[in-house]
Amino acid sequence: MTQGFHDDGKSAIIPKTSCPYCGTEFTASSTLEGGHLPSPGDMNICIKCGGWTVFTEALGVRAATHKEIKRLPSELKREMLDIETKVNAFRRYEASKHN
Repeated sequence: MTQGFHDDGKSAIIPKTSCPYCGTEFTASSTLEGGHLPSPGDMNICIKCGGWTVFTEALGVRAATHKEIKRLPSELKREMLDIETKVNAFRRYEASKHN
């Protein structure tokens, strides 16, 4: 598979992978700024469950370790925590619609 971008120019096309936490399969990855192709070692947040993952050499994902998260620069960690918070808030909202 050739890595590239979807038509929006922000979502990178990646090999099919799945979240190690919730099992959600995905074939795209996005950044806040867009225009970035993921590289091995880059952090990712699952949009379905908020799980923190790391891209592997094959651009699949694996669970991030506490050590990897702790080593993140402060600003990046704050941005990722904000994304995780928004994903979790959206999950609670969606769950409330089904009650």
